[in-house]
Amino acid sequence: MKVVKNGKTQFVDWRYENPQLDQLIQEKGLTQEEVKKMKKCQLMLNLGISKFPDPAATHCIVRNEDMEIVHDVLVKKHLRDPHSKEKARRFSLQKLLDTYYSGDENKLVRAAFWQSYINRSKQ
Repeated sequence: MKVVKNGKTQFVDWRYENPQLDQLIQEKGLTQEEVKKMKKCQLMLNLGISKFPDPAATHCIVRNEDMEIVHDVLVKKHLRDPHSKEKARRFSLQKLLDTYYSGDENKLVRAAFWQSYINRSKQ
C-alpha cells in the first residue's frame, strides 16, 4: 500500500508471525530459501498438513522510499479469536496511527493512510 505524506511516498506492508508453522518447518529440516520456492500446496504436502495454522501476530510496517523501516507495530491475536487477515490488518494500522500519528496536527496524515487502505481493498 502506498501513502503520500508531506510530498514523500511511504509504503505500508503487513507481515505475519506464525510460530506453529515455523516449528513444523524446522522439524522437517527445510530452509527458508526452500520454503520460499515452494507453492503453498507443495509446502503442505511436505509438512503433512491439510491446513496452515493461523498466525499469532500481525506486524504493520511503514517503509520510506529507500525501503528502510520507519515504523513497526505488532498486534497479537487472542488465542480464541478466529483468524481474519482483514481485521488483523485494520487493527494493526489503527495501532500504528494511534502510536505514531496521534493528535490533531496529524489528522490529515491519518486520513491519507485510511484512504489508501480503503482504495487498496477495492482493487
